Amino acid sequence: MISDSAKGSVSANAFKRLFLLCLIGIFENGVYGALRLQKVAYFVERETQTKPFEFKHGPYGQYSEDLEDLKEQLISAGYIAAYPLGGSGQGNRYVLTESRLRDRFNILLQSLDEELASKIAAPTVREFGYLQEKELRRRAYAFEEFIDSELNDVLFESNLPDSLETDRLSGDECDELELTLNPTFVSAMSKIVQGLEESDIDWDKVENFVPEF
Repeated sequence: MISDSAKGSVSANAFKRLFLLCLIGIFENGVYGALRLQKVAYFVERETQTKPFEFKHGPYGQYSEDLEDLKEQLISAGYIAAYPLGGSGQGNRYVLTESRLRDRFNILLQSLDEELASKIAAPTVREFGYLQEKELRRRAYAFEEFIDSELNDVLFESNLPDSLETDRLSGDECDELELTLNPTFVSAMSKIVQGLEESDIDWDKVENFVPEF
């Protein structure tokens, strides 16, 4: 058994980002449109005890402002790519920029919440994600809690604690995960790397420099 000192923990925001990456990653060709991503996330959350995002009754159905914000953060950090669908106003297709990381994301989520990871992998999630938009809306609007609610009503709240503990990841591993999924850190590191690459530093001279003592 791992001692308490060896247990790791991740923040609620890191967990949300991981959940979103896993959800998008389950669709090999990407998620077609922000509305579809919102509906699929809602479909998963209503079936699980853990609810990463709060959802409200929006003008176009179930909607999470927090999910939308984190999606944009992950795009800015380079984890998600958004490709335009058809003509103007058709929305975007969202895909993982590094599909090879899909399995690693899933393993990490499973180590933190097996039920949520299993639900994302369920065949019904893929089915829901590839429905025609008209049918997708029909099914989403047919949920009892949606029918019984009014515009701007909260359908369910996020129930994540400030941090989630796990005995399957060490403290160091969780710290690394936090940094990896932190858009601010990733963006800052990218700028540092770009700055170093574009600088006038003579790297050969630096590498071969022998200090005099």
